[in-house]
Amino acid sequence: MKNTWKFIIGAFMAASVFSCEKDQFDLEHPIGKPIGKPVKANFENPGGALYENDADGATVNILFSAPVKESGTVIIQLEGQPGAAPFTTEPAIDASGRLELEVAVGATSAGFALLPVNDAVGNGNQTAVFSIIGAEGGIVKGNELSYELSVMDDELLARAKSYQTYAGNWRVKRTYAYGASGKVAKVHWEKATPALTTGTEAYTYAGNGLIERVNYYPDNDEYFFQENGRIIRSEKIVNGLKTAYSEYDYDPAGNVGSQALYNRQSSGEYALSLVFVYLYYEDGNLYKQLTYYPIAGGEELELISTRTYEGYGDKANLFPLELIPGIAAQRTLPTSFRLEEHGMELEYKFSYEFREDGLPVKRHTSGAGSEVTEYEYY
Repeated sequence: MKNTWKFIIGAFMAASVFSCEKDQFDLEHPIGKPIGKPVKANFENPGGALYENDADGATVNILFSAPVKESGTVIIQLEGQPGAAPFTTEPAIDASGRLELEVAVGATSAGFALLPVNDAVGNGNQTAVFSIIGAEGGIVKGNELSYELSVMDDELLARAKSYQTYAGNWRVKRTYAYGASGKVAKVHWEKATPALTTGTEAYTYAGNGLIERVNYYPDNDEYFFQENGRIIRSEKIVNGLKTAYSEYDYDPAGNVGSQALYNRQSSGEYALSLVFVYLYYEDGNLYKQLTYYPIAGGEELELISTRTYEGYGDKANLFPLELIPGIAAQRTLPTSFRLEEHGMELEYKFSYEFREDGLPVKRHTSGAGSEVTEYEYY
């Protein structure tokens, strides 16, 4: 019996020793080469932001679950086209977007530097995604394998990003994205009344910077035509059919002075529908919008609405009223507004809250109606 127990205990101890030895050796390596258990590599953070005029750049860190016991490599892939990236890296990314970090024994972290390219062009904010796609040696992939970098265009600093107006159970919002020229490329809009509808408008410009086309929906566009550097006409095309067009005229100061709107009739002909006349203060701020309706076969016009901006402040207006896309009719922030139509006269007052640099962050409307508008900037 004693010998039996000695045999069992001896076998157990031998198994324990073998088990411990197995934990200390990698069976894929030559017998007797101790490396320990591989450590896991994870991005320290899921993402970050970097302004393109930041001369110091930034560092993306990868943390290891324990000190590295055998030297190895972390392999990182940049999604997209590396040649178009608004930054460089150290170590450098190769032509395929691959970056390899060599890791020494004992390391608890690794990283690579991001150096933005300041191009002095309004390219818009850009996003880059890095992924840990592999590891070699004493390192394996962990769980946090993706890092999203936002490269902020310094030419967009303090530029209009979005505004949102709300009151009661309704809300409207417009968010602006900019192209390489620095002009608005897209506008994403939302309307909740209270049911939510959304859409995106895409803007295209002519070589001289004037608006050329706005796409509102699929197969729903407005085209703009110019003469001597001014927009003189626009046409709305829906599913290949011209449904309406406008003709524009200008006052002696170069402001948009009038717009005549024509709509397609069931007969296929186009009839004058409305005429808008615009009057301005000497500083270029819109003073009045007079709206006329044609009567007596279009030979006479009846005034049906008057909108008057009776006062302006001295702060710049980055969200101005535009009579033609890209052509602002308000240089500074309006402080009052009066509407006369349908036999009624309604007055509104505007007050603002500003941030330290003088840009408004909120507008309060009082008087005939009450609503709030919030402003955001890049």
